[in-house]
Amino acid sequence: MMTPLPPRLLPLADAARYCSLPEETFKRLAREGVMPSALRLGRAPLWDRTSIDEALDRLKTVRVPLAPEDLSRSATPEEIALMRLQGGD
Repeated sequence: MMTPLPPRLLPLADAARYCSLPEETFKRLAREGVMPSALRLGRAPLWDRTSIDEALDRLKTVRVPLAPEDLSRSATPEEIALMRLQGGD
């Protein structure tokens, strides 16, 4: 018996759940370029699971500013997203 393959392309609800995020947060992060953009195959937008994994891996290496002097440079989209997720909006 063959083991079923996990889906590569995920609808919004599944993509957000995959990241443990509310759908609105996931969509905002996609608009900001932190998460990948949706693919259009037919009518429904679908997100590539491997692209989501790559975006999450990039977030693991982001340094979030902790001190006022760290804010003297421009923050990357990933840093801004992490600050928002951590309540530093």
